[in-house]
Amino acid sequence: MLQTSTESQVEAIQKVAATASRDIQAIVARIQEIDGINSSVAAAAEQQGAATAEISRSIHNASVNTQSIATSVQGITDTATTIGAANMQTKSAARELFRASESLQSGVKTVMQKAKAL
Repeated sequence: MLQTSTESQVEAIQKVAATASRDIQAIVARIQEIDGINSSVAAAAEQQGAATAEISRSIHNASVNTQSIATSVQGITDTATTIGAANMQTKSAARELFRASESLQSGVKTVMQKAKAL
């Protein structure tokens, strides 16, 4: 009877050990699953960081380009102002030339009339 009791105890221990082994395997599988999830989260965070860095570079480039455009627009404005001033000077010179032309024409007319009269 002692042997039967010992055998029963060994069988019970073996069953408990088998159950514990299955439970440990289930825990290991769950840990591996969690590790996979953690790896996915880490990869997503890395991708998010890369996307954020790219957005930051794009914003910086847009800012630099905007400054360049503003400088170009200022240059165009300055050039337009200079051209406007030159245009005014040209107009003034043309008026003076027209007056001088009228005066010359009047003088030539007078000389021609005096020449005819002689």
